[in-house]
Amino acid sequence: MGIPEVREWIPGLPEELGLECLTRLPYSAHPVASRVCRPWRSLLESKEFYHHRKRNGYTRKVACLVQASSGAVTLESNELKSNTASYRIAVFDSVSGTWEWLDLIPKYPNGLPMFCQLGSCEGKLVVMGGWDPATYKPVTDVFVYEFTTCRWRRGREMPSRRSFFAIGSSGSRVYVAGGHDESKNALKSAWVYDLRRDEWTELTQMSRERDECQGVVVGDEFWVVSGYGTASQGAFEGGAEVLDLGSGRWRRVDGAWEEGQCPRACGGGVWRDGRLVSWAELGPAVRVGTRGVDLGCRVLVMGSEYDGANQGIFVKEGQNGKLEKPCESVIKSTPSRRLLSYSHPQFSNSRKMAPSLSQTITDLSDLTDFVINKGNGVKGLSQMGLKSLPKQYIQPVAERMSMNIAKLSEESIPIIDMSNWEDPKVTESICNAAEKWGFFQILNHGVPIEVLEHVKEATHKFFELPAEEKCKFSKEYSPSNNVRFGTSFSPEAEKALEWKDWLSLFYVSEDEASAHWPPACKAEVLEYMKRTDILIKRLLEILMKRLNVTEIDKTNEALLMGSKRINLNYYPVCPNPELTVGVGRHSDVSTLTVLLQDYIGGLYVRAGTTTDEDSWVHVPPLEGSLVINIGDALQIMSNGKYKSVEHRVVANGSKTRISVPIFVNPRPSEVIGPLPEVLGSSGEKHCISRFCILTMSSISSVRLMMERVQLILPNSEGKSTTASK
Repeated sequence: MGIPEVREWIPGLPEELGLECLTRLPYSAHPVASRVCRPWRSLLESKEFYHHRKRNGYTRKVACLVQASSGAVTLESNELKSNTASYRIAVFDSVSGTWEWLDLIPKYPNGLPMFCQLGSCEGKLVVMGGWDPATYKPVTDVFVYEFTTCRWRRGREMPSRRSFFAIGSSGSRVYVAGGHDESKNALKSAWVYDLRRDEWTELTQMSRERDECQGVVVGDEFWVVSGYGTASQGAFEGGAEVLDLGSGRWRRVDGAWEEGQCPRACGGGVWRDGRLVSWAELGPAVRVGTRGVDLGCRVLVMGSEYDGANQGIFVKEGQNGKLEKPCESVIKSTPSRRLLSYSHPQFSNSRKMAPSLSQTITDLSDLTDFVINKGNGVKGLSQMGLKSLPKQYIQPVAERMSMNIAKLSEESIPIIDMSNWEDPKVTESICNAAEKWGFFQILNHGVPIEVLEHVKEATHKFFELPAEEKCKFSKEYSPSNNVRFGTSFSPEAEKALEWKDWLSLFYVSEDEASAHWPPACKAEVLEYMKRTDILIKRLLEILMKRLNVTEIDKTNEALLMGSKRINLNYYPVCPNPELTVGVGRHSDVSTLTVLLQDYIGGLYVRAGTTTDEDSWVHVPPLEGSLVINIGDALQIMSNGKYKSVEHRVVANGSKTRISVPIFVNPRPSEVIGPLPEVLGSSGEKHCISRFCILTMSSISSVRLMMERVQLILPNSEGKSTTASK
């Protein structure tokens, strides 16, 4: 279910423009906007609108902290009335550097339940359990805070009373496990709360009891770290139980935490190399009573130098950054023992930037460290709210594509309805498009819409992982040469970088993919690749028949589609899109490329019929469509009959774009030249000059050489020789 269609979100404006205005509303304006009219309120409160804002870069992470006051706080005056400690939720925005209190829960006007737990779901804050501040008895209350309306609502109560349990959230669900019951018996049971359905479901039990354990969600897994059993109170173990969120099965992992150390006393920690590392290890200033919140490209860390000292509050950039104090808090530092728990929901806000952040990327070494070595990518730069583009991304004037001066053709690439594959008009349209344009869009192609949507969601899911998680798949740390996370195209060699992050997955086998591909996107990408297999083969059969190849046998199959690579591309919002590119002009080295793009747009193809060599055609996104383009390999095999055409992607100043291309390639060991059936008995000659131009001027030639694919070219005597392409 998507965003509902409304004729006029704002009177006098088209629907799309009105929706864009509401999407850009700062978070602080949402409570007022939700009272304007019912459609606005329904929109602002919907999960679809939350995900719409998230996809377009208008949400960001904040830290929600349960923090102690020196006395009870009443609803009427918001003043301290006694010496009894009470607890409230403070929200810290690391980008603007500001703090604010959330309203108190109506059931608890004198402060939150002690030791309550926080979770975050789809931009909402969830408060669970704890002890009644008046009676000190465990409670089963669940409350949900709507940032849009600034109001609390009740959720379905927890199935049983438990204290000091592990908690973690993913999507619309909150997972709880372990802790102890009212009789102080450690628990091994686990439950999941579905925020959308407002219901609890019991999960399979863990293998052992775990009291005072720590929960953390990593990718598609819920980790319950350390804890102890009823008979071994206080003896914290070093292992963890891991729940696969897809299958619902638990597995045990040893060495996930330092044995004998309470993970809750250390506020959990940062996930590093398959284990939870205490936040206290980040520096001597936070070695006591440490708490931390992962905010994506930075973390908020709190702690003291020694017992009894006031807490310091710091922001740390990336995995290897230094602890730096943010702007002054409106909340006074409190003793470390009173800072209990934390979470980090996302919500919309204006894109402001603290000045100190932009100062961290003033030279190439700093930028390389932040973007590449620490795995933040250009997404990390975009989230910093930069007002100007780093000079390393400014492209030469000749490579830019300003919409004000670009020569845009009024033509469009063909759009072909594939409902009836056997229709001669369909096959003719495909071949004509391959000859004239080298690009075409197809509809009703047989790949289910839900499969396309799932792989797009999985792409966002991967790139929303913490930098430390994505960095595990970088060149230096990836478990396989077939899996690679990176940014730009070749940042080590390029003079000007491209505004793009990517994950490249070379398909060898399903077993290899299952073992090494990122869990955040593995299942969806594999399903998408399976569903496109028939489509790819049918397209190649149609194209081959025009080249007099009547059947794709095993030999031809290895030559045409012997290997596949799929890329997940992420183009975040850019501060100066007119100065850079998402991807520079290039042609693909593939036989065919099958491209799935979202609704943002930005792909341009060199015009196929105009005499102006610098005229470009926009490829508009069509719901449910796939874009097909001919690659260099097929142009060569067809002896130039089919065209491999240059294309490019522009950067976007207001929206995040994703795309998912499948590159269908020859087997790396194949030798490529014009097919014998193309030359045939007619004596058709090799198009040497055309291939030479492609070899010398195309960026793709470098890529193909890296894949070790070879091209047979006739030498001056007409004999075949082998040349790298």
